[in-house]
Amino acid sequence: GGEEFALVGTAEELPEGLALGVLADVRGQAMAQGVRITVSLGMADGLVRCEDEWRELYRRADLALYRAKAEGRNRAVHAGPESLLNRAGNGNAAWAQATA
Repeated sequence: GGEEFALVGTAEELPEGLALGVLADVRGQAMAQGVRITVSLGMADGLVRCEDEWRELYRRADLALYRAKAEGRNRAVHAGPESLLNRAGNGNAAWAQATA
């Protein structure tokens, strides 16, 4: 269960460190009656110049999200080596996030 949503912006607006900060903030929240909230983050970055590139960026973020869930939830996963090649800081970033 849980909610899913995406955050989309430039790489400067959505740096990986911001995602890790969100993860740490959620992990650190005390909830009533011992309820535990987890967050799984999938991240991808790359250039978006057309709709096909947007769909590919979102697909990669979504795959990273499901990998984070499969690896035990409550973690962030970056889309992989391809995104490391495109980290010149002038691309776009997408997070697909779910809480459970």
